[in-house]
Amino acid sequence: SVEIYEKVYGTREHASVAETINNLGIIAKIQGKYDDAKSLYTESVKIKEKVYGTREHASVANTITNLGLVALSQNKYNEAKQLVWEGIGIYERIFGSRNHPGIARKFRILGNIELKLGNVQGAKEYYQESLTIFETVLGRDHSEYAASAKALRKCGK
Repeated sequence: SVEIYEKVYGTREHASVAETINNLGIIAKIQGKYDDAKSLYTESVKIKEKVYGTREHASVANTITNLGLVALSQNKYNEAKQLVWEGIGIYERIFGSRNHPGIARKFRILGNIELKLGNVQGAKEYYQESLTIFETVLGRDHSEYAASAKALRKCGK
């Protein structure tokens, strides 16, 4: 599909190509092909930066977070945290607030990282932040709120 987009758009530097490469990275990660996933995500970020003219774009932030998820899968926790925080920072600068579902998801990922590190208190704090944001922007009846509540329960009360 990347080749088709390249033919249609006449270039590899197009948002649809970058998103397709990101999606191929998701598949590679699911298959446990972490080096391939990292390479695909990195290429996607580079294309998106060119297409959007900046790193300060939600799509770039999401792909950077995907790089963090690869690092998490490889037990590279510090790298994972750094990448997820970079994604949060981009979102905060773009939207001017932490009250965004994308940021709440990223806090849940940070909670997962802390839990892997055995830092239950740190995990609780991140899960609570995620829960608070989801409650504010989506309400208590949303599946994202439920997912963060479930994550928080894993830590005990």
